[in-house]
Amino acid sequence: MGGSNFESMLMREMCHIFNIKKSITTAYYPEENGLMERTNHTLKNSFKAFLNPEDTRDWDIALPRCLLAYRATVHAPTGQTPQVMVSSRGLRLASDVLLPADHHEPLLTTEHIHQMHSSLVRGQKLARLHLQAAQRQQRAYFGREVYGTE
Repeated sequence: MGGSNFESMLMREMCHIFNIKKSITTAYYPEENGLMERTNHTLKNSFKAFLNPEDTRDWDIALPRCLLAYRATVHAPTGQTPQVMVSSRGLRLASDVLLPADHHEPLLTTEHIHQMHSSLVRGQKLARLHLQAAQRQQRAYFGREVYGTE
């Protein structure tokens, strides 16, 4: 069965609409997916910071806090938070319920999808610009460190 829910027609359509390239890796060789390995490494280190080392039984309380921190942190290469990159909007917190909010007319489903798509496209363009700048920075750093040039 391994991952059949990710092969559904709905998933294929979403990937097509949002121009997502899916990659399949095996559980036996996770190093194939370097991005996921890096994310896991980051989450693991964050989890250690949120977890009390003397009493690790509270891991179920620490995990949501760790994930919230990760999703709300701006990543330097994209200039965006993972939450914004995935959903095109910021996080909604429990405190948002207590504070007055702007009320908008409810969107029809198709309108919402088109607005979400437009927002994601804008976010992708901005992230691409940030990534290109980060790559130039890395190239310059590499040139200085390895060749002593820029």
